[in-house]
Amino acid sequence: MSVFVTQHLSLDEAGLSLRKNEANRKLWLNGFNDVLELRAFASKPDIPMKLSDLTGLQDYYQRAAKTQNATVLDLEVRTVAGIKAIALTMFAPAKPTGLTFVSSLALPFKDGSFVLKIQALETIARDDLTMTADAQHPAHGLTRARAEIRRLEQSIRLDAALKKAEPFEKKPFWKLF
Repeated sequence: MSVFVTQHLSLDEAGLSLRKNEANRKLWLNGFNDVLELRAFASKPDIPMKLSDLTGLQDYYQRAAKTQNATVLDLEVRTVAGIKAIALTMFAPAKPTGLTFVSSLALPFKDGSFVLKIQALETIARDDLTMTADAQHPAHGLTRARAEIRRLEQSIRLDAALKKAEPFEKKPFWKLF
């Protein structure tokens, strides 16, 4: 059985209402009705570069976001539960009005990955979308998404089987032969 199922990763579910619990997907709502989702993928990550290539990652995710009419606000590589993870925040127009803010955390391994994301809808405009302005707008969807992903990031735990999984490492194409 693959270690890339949701039972091998745990997080603090305080304040969350579980709505779906499947082997490869868990779904919750928080007190603002923001949607939180944990997905497990039992296939090699499609990240085409090393996690140390921050410029390449930013370009890759910005291009991917544009195909969904979204814009990347920030991206960084962090260490979460002892492994390198990609933290990403972006936004896209919501229908009929407003914006949807998404903060996510991708935990890639050699043979699979987990993605934790939160989607928060916001109908009130905010001029400054930088993290430094979050304190001035504590109830705004962008602030909520960033804060919730940070809170959950601190609580992520990998079980013993997942701790043994090989980390993600993208090798240059000439070393594949």
